[in-house]
Amino acid sequence: MAVILAIAFLNWSASLSWVFWVQLYCQNCLLLTPAKTMIRFIPMFIVGCLCNFFIAMLIARLPLVIFAVSGTLLTAFAGILFALIDPSATYWAFGFPSAVLVVFGCDFVYASGTIFIAKIALHHEQSVAGALFQTMTQLGTAFGVAISTIVFNTAALLAALFLWNMGIVGDEKIIRHTDSDQIKTVLPGSDDSKIPAISA
Repeated sequence: MAVILAIAFLNWSASLSWVFWVQLYCQNCLLLTPAKTMIRFIPMFIVGCLCNFFIAMLIARLPLVIFAVSGTLLTAFAGILFALIDPSATYWAFGFPSAVLVVFGCDFVYASGTIFIAKIALHHEQSVAGALFQTMTQLGTAFGVAISTIVFNTAALLAALFLWNMGIVGDEKIIRHTDSDQIKTVLPGSDDSKIPAISA
């Protein structure tokens, strides 16, 4: 039971961190409105529903290992795909495949994991086992977002300390994306959060 709890913890850590950082990426880097950002998350809902239907049909025929391994690998691949994103590329090149793949881990592990825990737990311990599973998923969410935020802040601090006014960090940047109708110019030494976006 400890293994499936650890897998659930790591899947929720990766998936919900992905959602958090992609939302910030779309709004802060691509300059998309919240409505346009939300549209980019719709494939997650559709694929999540299809995954649950798929699990319901095959959970009795396939072992837990198939669902846990495939879901975890697909979620990991989604994170890697978005980490390697080309900001000038269209949404369909990196964002869409990543949004489709990221939900497999949560849906496969959650559905098969809850059934597995209900099956292996003793009758009078099923509520405690289910509560442990729920707790691990929630802790995975909290730890994933917290740890990724610490890594981001540390990387930003190191970049500010060691790379300021050197090369591309110190140059004027114009941010323009194919899916956004806005551009933003960021000058060295300015706080880009105070610079309003300019319509193209």
